Formats: sequence, structure tokens, C-alpha cells
Amino acid sequence: MAKQNEDEAGTLGQAAAAERFLEDPPWYARFAPKMLWKQCRLLVRMVGDYFSGDYT
Repeated sequence: MAKQNEDEAGTLGQAAAAERFLEDPPWYARFAPKMLWKQCRLLVRMVGDYFSGDYT
């Protein structure tokens, strides 16, 4: 029974930590989606240029 209480306390602690992270994420978590979007846009432009014959 004590083990179950410890597990529940650990789960509540993890949930609280996740909530704090989502309220104010660190800089790398805020900028990662922007950089990923930039890289995907660049890849799409390069593939489009390749198929249009700009790299021949």
C-alpha cells in the first residue's frame, strides 16, 4: 500500500512539473518549432527548385 502512495505522489509531482514546463517553457522549447518550420520550408523550396530543373 505504501508503494502505491509513493507512485501516486510521484505521478502528481511529474504532472506539476509538466504543467510548469507548459506554462513557461525554456528558450529551446520555444524556438524549436520555429526552426523546424524554417527547415521544412527550405526543404520544400529546394525540392521544388530541383523538380523544376533549376539545379541541372
